[in-house]
Amino acid sequence: MLGVCVGHVTWTVRGARGVISLPRAKVAQRTGSPESSTFDDLLVGAVLEFVLRGRAPHERIWRRSALDFRQVWRKHIERTGMSGEDFLPYCLRRGGATHHFVETGDLSSTRHKGRWLSYKACRVYVVEGQRELQEAALAPHIRAASAAAAVHLERLLRTSTS
Repeated sequence: MLGVCVGHVTWTVRGARGVISLPRAKVAQRTGSPESSTFDDLLVGAVLEFVLRGRAPHERIWRRSALDFRQVWRKHIERTGMSGEDFLPYCLRRGGATHHFVETGDLSSTRHKGRWLSYKACRVYVVEGQRELQEAALAPHIRAASAAAAVHLERLLRTSTS
């Protein structure tokens, strides 16, 4: 993901929905078939639009090192009161798959969006994600911190894009 360039983002609805090509993903390298991930979220779209503005197609979206990314990730996760050791970027795949499955009940679509080759692998992630979701019901202070961070980010994006 850290090698994704500006030109790898294709908008289907400007500022809200699109596709990100993942040319260096493991499956793409192994099979030679292109891989991608979709997004359909106004906040994700706004952040991407802000980050991509004025940049050339060949420029990487994340310009710094993988170590820098992990440090920034951990810092912001810990600001919400969660553990930076327990909540790693890869958790988003499992969490996204679990969320998608809970919302749709469609394992086939979840497998496709999560880019798993087999239903068995997808099921393992979804079942484990559901179990962890039940165990890790967010404490009220974490929910409040997350809501405050979302409001702050939205305000920041609004002022920086106008």
